[in-house]
Amino acid sequence: MFNKKKALILAAAAVAVALIASACSANALPKAITDNISEIRTNIYSSPDSANVINVITGTRENPYKIDGITGKIGQYTVITYTPAQVVPNMEYSYKLTAGDKEYSGKMEVHPMGTSVAAEFGTALTVAEISVVITPKGGSEQLYPLTGKYCGDEMIKWEDAVSAAMNTLKEPLAAMFDGKTLKGEVFIRLTNEPKSSDLIYWYVSFCDGDKTIAALIDARTGQVVASRTA
Repeated sequence: MFNKKKALILAAAAVAVALIASACSANALPKAITDNISEIRTNIYSSPDSANVINVITGTRENPYKIDGITGKIGQYTVITYTPAQVVPNMEYSYKLTAGDKEYSGKMEVHPMGTSVAAEFGTALTVAEISVVITPKGGSEQLYPLTGKYCGDEMIKWEDAVSAAMNTLKEPLAAMFDGKTLKGEVFIRLTNEPKSSDLIYWYVSFCDGDKTIAALIDARTGQVVASRTA
């Protein structure tokens, strides 16, 4: 009985490894991966020279957003986060974001830590440049022109980043498969750390609810620069 069970586990792992190897060689992601994507962050907008920090991220992701190994209903999103140089207790803020001929506006909510405010709406931005006007209640408008970090043909696509991550994480990722089924969810995020840096990466992670494995890929060269296997 033990040997039979062990043989089944090894066979499932072999199937998973074959799927991963096939995806990496053919540059086509298997359905087990694409069906379990919980987030694709496609762009980051930032303003480099400001005493106040503003950051905008956009893409598609599950709602409600929860890292629990289960993929939920996917929809578009944009999140604006504003951190003023001087925090004023109980100050209320509103925003107006302009992207091409589209305009979005509303109130911002205070972060639980009380150091920033944020707002979210259900549309993904696709333009290279946007502008955001932040207005404190009773104060003057503050305009921030923002440029997206995604550079199109100068960078690898998110699908290529996932293939690179799958290749690097081949063995631990195989353990998340049950036959051809991925028992987990996939997160793909365009990111730059620190925010002031010109370095840009794709962060690809796989989560089964208990553990997360991940790879950080240089978005311009496609090179895996760091990985987490346990």
